[in-house]
Amino acid sequence: GRCRNPKRSPCRCKQNAAEDRFSSCTSTSSAAVTGTIDVIAVMLDPENNLVDILYPGDTVKFLVSTDKDAYIAIIGIDAKGNQYSLPVKDNFLKADMPRTFPDDDVDYQVVDGVFGSEHLFIFAASTSEGLPKPVSEGAYQPNTVLNAARGMVAVAKRKKLETGVFVIPYTVMKR
Repeated sequence: GRCRNPKRSPCRCKQNAAEDRFSSCTSTSSAAVTGTIDVIAVMLDPENNLVDILYPGDTVKFLVSTDKDAYIAIIGIDAKGNQYSLPVKDNFLKADMPRTFPDDDVDYQVVDGVFGSEHLFIFAASTSEGLPKPVSEGAYQPNTVLNAARGMVAVAKRKKLETGVFVIPYTVMKR
């Protein structure tokens, strides 16, 4: 059950409703901060309800906020350990200005085939070069989080790059 982006009509987001839910749930979200940019994100269904259990065919979106101007990337790891990137059209996020992704005429949709515990990582960096590189479909990269953090930390020491990451755990179930 990976998220993919088949071409579909865009989700119509009720921005204010989503922001209300976002601000009310951020205090209970489990942020994993690995740098100096605080990233907060929630996964929402098309009606802006918080979700953490998904089924094949479900579409989701993410409401993301950072405490500093940042570039973001969304990378997932499915239950089999495969890593994949979700497309983001405009990955620059202004500080304290929550935005919904996908931000293009696509949906992020769960596909059949992989069930179990999965994770999405919302990476943020002060420069686009500080983000993990997008991965090709189904490319397996062991120790993904460790490698990404090591890579960002090494860059941070040389270039004073600020980074952060937020993890969204979820489960894909059979119907």
